[in-house]
Amino acid sequence: MLLVKHFSKDFVAWEDKEDFVKFRLIKVEDKAVHFSGLSFYQRDENRIDGYIVMNHKDGSKTEHLIAYKRVNH
Repeated sequence: MLLVKHFSKDFVAWEDKEDFVKFRLIKVEDKAVHFSGLSFYQRDENRIDGYIVMNHKDGSKTEHLIAYKRVNH
């Protein structure tokens, strides 16, 4: 289970103190992890692409990329 808590840019939580958005683990592969509605793919040692499926009130769904890149300091 992946637990996610959203925060505003001022670090104010969107969810109540004890609440999280929960993503159930579906499958683990060599360079990928799949949760219900969310997947992460290791593209190389410095990049991970996440894809989240958003469910809309009209019943439609859209998929959105969340790109992570390691920044060396």
